[in-house]
Amino acid sequence: MTRVGFAQVSSREPLGVIDVVQLLDDTEGTIQFELFDSGTTRRGSSTYEYEPSGHANLRIWNVDSRDRSNHGLTVPRQIELIPQTILFFGLYIGDGVKSVRPGAPGTISLSQKEPNLSRFARARFLNLFGPSLRFVHSVNEDALFFMSEPVRQELSGLRHNLRERGGDVMTDRELQIYLQRDLDTIVNEQPPATQTAMRKYRRKSLFRMYRQYLPEFFANRSLMKLYLEDSKRKELEAAGIASENDRVTANIRLPGVKGARGPGKSSRSVELTVEGIGLFRALFLRIISDTYSSIASNSTTVSVNGSASPWIRWSGPPHTFARCEFDARSYLTDSASTVRRMAQGSGSRRYSLESTPGQIFVSSGSKRFEVPRVLKLTPLVCLFSGLYLAEGATPKDKLFRYSEEPVGGLNLALTASEDDTLRVCMEAIKSLVVGEMGVVQSWRLKIGAKYFPETVTIGNKMGAPLLRRGPKGQGAASGFEIVEAAKDWALKAMPSLRSVSRSFDHVEFTGAGIPRVDIFYDQALATYLFSIMRNLVLDPSEFEKFEAQQET
Repeated sequence: MTRVGFAQVSSREPLGVIDVVQLLDDTEGTIQFELFDSGTTRRGSSTYEYEPSGHANLRIWNVDSRDRSNHGLTVPRQIELIPQTILFFGLYIGDGVKSVRPGAPGTISLSQKEPNLSRFARARFLNLFGPSLRFVHSVNEDALFFMSEPVRQELSGLRHNLRERGGDVMTDRELQIYLQRDLDTIVNEQPPATQTAMRKYRRKSLFRMYRQYLPEFFANRSLMKLYLEDSKRKELEAAGIASENDRVTANIRLPGVKGARGPGKSSRSVELTVEGIGLFRALFLRIISDTYSSIASNSTTVSVNGSASPWIRWSGPPHTFARCEFDARSYLTDSASTVRRMAQGSGSRRYSLESTPGQIFVSSGSKRFEVPRVLKLTPLVCLFSGLYLAEGATPKDKLFRYSEEPVGGLNLALTASEDDTLRVCMEAIKSLVVGEMGVVQSWRLKIGAKYFPETVTIGNKMGAPLLRRGPKGQGAASGFEIVEAAKDWALKAMPSLRSVSRSFDHVEFTGAGIPRVDIFYDQALATYLFSIMRNLVLDPSEFEKFEAQQET
């Protein structure tokens, strides 16, 4: 037996390359992109001028910009497709801003509140667009979060601290008087934009449900904003993000608008926006969408209109080629990331392994599954990791804490509204888990309220009533005919599900979004698969400790 050298298994070696100059040359600077996202085809186009900037970089301007000196961007002439960059593209496909208002240039922004992922995404942006970028961390929260006694006490303490420092805030007495005022009088004192928002809010059932909290919302809104900004700054500092190029803003929505389900409940989101590069959105999304499509289709090259010189070149088939190959047995036995902390006093748990010639079986409790002897960080696996970190059902804070502290159940499930996403994730898991355990165990179709009328119409055409379970009708659908019709639609819209059609569970009416599918895998796989995602984000060199061995 001979060991494969680190140079061959490095997690930092590129798996392919993006030739930015070739793309710009072949398109004569006019970059168009088309991306299917959330049931909608997103399209855009921009024209760029460009010139060399040193040996390795390119200076690019958007021709729509009036001032070239202020709006230019320096990017690498070639972008190396290392595992972390591929994961980042998957993360942006899932959680990044891809739509734009008519007439607006658009933004480059990622919705991500988990501090480790924020730090990771920020580092990837800097890698792509240079060290001078400025970032805005925008925190959005529902006012209902502040309507619990513990948070009220924190706001009260913040108010007292501000008053001691000479801040212009209400005293406790002034607050009590304010809360007794007539709501219409309070609203009439607000800025015009707030009054317009209140007119729309009054027409919703949310107004009747949460009217009692509105005086408190208007009285404490500035404190709520300060509370969120301070909390986010502390999170960023704890994650190693403390830069003069970063600023934090906060926005508090009217009670219930952001989606909190009751007083004290949170529906917080955080947008990481890169300032000043919205004009380069078309180039950025073209790079991401074509990289994503080439991995999904397992294509080794991507060209513009049949050009003889591809602008995306993979070193091998994206589903099977890897620079970093590591030993499954030693990784699962010794890596710190494959430890699962259990409830207090229960210590930790590891997988138990047994081998036969050519096979490795992994056990977790009563569950047993097989993994390849050599694990590969293929572009497919890296893209899947990014998509799961965006679309996976697992709370992201759990995914980064499970080896240090107990976090409760770790489910392995993914939500998708596009077939490419399903295909990438299903194929990636099958490359990491051998046999039936690597196949979807069950799946369900979720239909949002926006599409409820269409579902009723389908039932009317068949003469079948649509029945919904649950006190609010947000539950599994009853009625065989409609369920079967919805299932047939899902199989046509997402052909990847056909191989697991017998694993269909139910149709569920929930939320307000477009029809989407949840796929579920056995929980026994969770720590194994999450360890790979976690290491790719936090420290890819962890894989190199468990270099593969090959027979001579």
